[in-house]
Amino acid sequence: MNCPFMGHMPHFGHIRNLPISEVFPNLCDCEMSNPYETFDARLKRIDRKRARLANGYSAKVTNEGLIVFRPKRRRASFSVRGLLLLVVGFFVFKGMILAHLGGTVYDLRVDALKQGTVVEKAGAVIMAKDDVTAAVAEVLRPFVAR
Repeated sequence: MNCPFMGHMPHFGHIRNLPISEVFPNLCDCEMSNPYETFDARLKRIDRKRARLANGYSAKVTNEGLIVFRPKRRRASFSVRGLLLLVVGFFVFKGMILAHLGGTVYDLRVDALKQGTVVEKAGAVIMAKDDVTAAVAEVLRPFVAR
């Protein structure tokens, strides 16, 4: 008995022992080599869709009244606010170091960085004293202990 429908048709009398696929060829495909291959493939598709839906979805009702859930597309978002906070935090950090060390010691340390490796030279360029850092240091000077 290869077909799950065979033997369940008592009203067909003379064709009772024929495979259902010969009687109704479009009803089921009982001649598959491995029925679990398509089942496993369907399970994998369902798992992939469920994983995509876990990140958010939108529901839409089709013209037939069927509710279809579609995963929301994840865009690579760029936060301007995050970048602004990072830059402000960096200038506050530089200003705090400048306020703590003082102008001459800070300049000596930046000059020492200029004599180092390529990475240290890049750090010297980034840590160079500028107008914003000097202004932040003036504001922070009363709060930073020497």
